[in-house]
Amino acid sequence: RMSAVLDIVKRHSAQYADVWIHDRLHWEVNQLCSHHTLQEIYIDKFDTLDERIRDQMNEGIQDFTPGLEVVAVRITKPRIPEIIRVNYERVEELKAQLLVVEQHAVRS
Repeated sequence: RMSAVLDIVKRHSAQYADVWIHDRLHWEVNQLCSHHTLQEIYIDKFDTLDERIRDQMNEGIQDFTPGLEVVAVRITKPRIPEIIRVNYERVEELKAQLLVVEQHAVRS
């Protein structure tokens, strides 16, 4: 592994982490968020986000920096702006009300 470290620093400088870790993490999170809903990110899939992002980062990193491996990623729950949270809760409430109405209509 020491030879891999030396090679990475030679090719990418001592600031390799800026490009291959920090920037890559930001890019992977943006990709994930752009392909999933708020419900999926915040609730349904949140428990698997760390592993998904780690795996995606490692896939991309290995093509350009063999020997560099992201061992773990920890993503905190996103802070949802109040207006989005309120609107989301309202939509979910309306969905629940609609479901109740539909179920009553089917039973009648």
